[in-house]
Amino acid sequence: MSKEEEIFKTMWIADSNSLTTRAIGLDNFESSDASAYLHNAQNKISEMEDQLYAATIVITG
Repeated sequence: MSKEEEIFKTMWIADSNSLTTRAIGLDNFESSDASAYLHNAQNKISEMEDQLYAATIVITG
């Protein structure tokens, strides 16, 4: 695994674990709220992937 891949993987695991921890609280939401929450989480994951990839390129040159 390259240095870039290692950095990306480490950052991704940290952020996805944070989202997973928050998603565990979905029991407290109504179904429609949970659906909206999950949709927002998916969008956030996509944004983080883009940002982490860009940051990896900047960090490693």
